[in-house]
Amino acid sequence: MRVKFFDDTHKGVEGTLNLLEWVSEFHEEWHINQHRGILSPIKRYLQDDIGVFFYGGHIIGSTHTGVLNLGYSQGDLPTTSESISDHISKLSFSMGEGFGSYISSIFSLPELAPAESDFRNFTYMVDEGALKYKDDKSEALLYKIFNNSASSSINLSLLLFLTQVNFLEYVLSSSITAGNHTLFKAKYIVLYHLASSLDKLRADAKVSSELSSRSTKYIDDIVSDSSLQELISKRQFRNILVHYGIPPALDTVLSSDIEFFGLVEHFFSGKSYHEVSKSVNDQFGRVSTILEEWLNWEVKQEQLSNW
Repeated sequence: MRVKFFDDTHKGVEGTLNLLEWVSEFHEEWHINQHRGILSPIKRYLQDDIGVFFYGGHIIGSTHTGVLNLGYSQGDLPTTSESISDHISKLSFSMGEGFGSYISSIFSLPELAPAESDFRNFTYMVDEGALKYKDDKSEALLYKIFNNSASSSINLSLLLFLTQVNFLEYVLSSSITAGNHTLFKAKYIVLYHLASSLDKLRADAKVSSELSSRSTKYIDDIVSDSSLQELISKRQFRNILVHYGIPPALDTVLSSDIEFFGLVEHFFSGKSYHEVSKSVNDQFGRVSTILEEWLNWEVKQEQLSNW
């Protein structure tokens, strides 16, 4: 649901921005408002409340987007800093157990049990020396990146987009065998909802006037690309990837002898799976470059700490 960004059926743009605003308030309460006593004003002034994670100089995550991607919403977590750490630790551990149990039960089904060859598709290739982080105050950071003085929730949403793209582009892609279908599906789905969400943000901002002309230009640069538009115009193809449902009318086009079973050729005017996969990969590199330029946050290597 989180990877749908502003396409979230229930939240839309406004609801998602409200959720991101809560994430910021939650971290401020958790880290800054924990300080009590006579020295608390000084400690709160010095206390950071956002961590940003880098891989090879590229932003791949943050504490704020991490809480969002775990599925937490307002009401799931305590509202006072004294009880947050203990509660979120127990709840996250419980979620991890739930995920593990679910995956184990899925793999126990004969038709879904992974073959030995499946595990050869993934090799841990992360250069751990390239993993860095930087702590900062969200109040300062989220008002100077991307759209500058606009609402911090808009800038946090754009940071979310950047981290999703860069994690797939620079971390996961390096550890998964080229041509892997799962990676292709993940990248396609992210591209689809990223482009759609930027369109929605642009339309919403025309009413609120919250986007700067610079930001509008960056959105135009991303979404107006003809290759991207061709990729994301296949709504039924997206639905198949997300919902795993093949309409009966497509039974005749499926073939076990064709890469990706002939679905790509059917939806993309005869183009092969490898041609479309390359186009998706090219778009990821292009979008990452544009988002990083739009970010407009210069961080020197010596400012980063090791994990």
